[in-house]
Amino acid sequence: MDECRELIKRLAGKTADEVIGILGQPARETGARKEERLADGKPWVVEIRRTLKYFDVGPTILRLRVTERVDGQCELQMSGREIPDEAAA
Repeated sequence: MDECRELIKRLAGKTADEVIGILGQPARETGARKEERLADGKPWVVEIRRTLKYFDVGPTILRLRVTERVDGQCELQMSGREIPDEAAA
């Protein structure tokens, strides 16, 4: 969790181009699309300019997805490595 908080602190409020400047070129980049979402039970559409995908960002962060909306704001999504269940091993 500490690593995630630190990465969020580094990237919060940054543009996609600034994220690239910090982390380098993404492993994958996808283009524009529209995404339907629900907020307070009401559907709405988010227009996305591009999505940057990074892998192996840190010791515990396996994937980072940076979604740049057409309004210039970026959304961050992270997933970590699987924690092995030592008791089951």
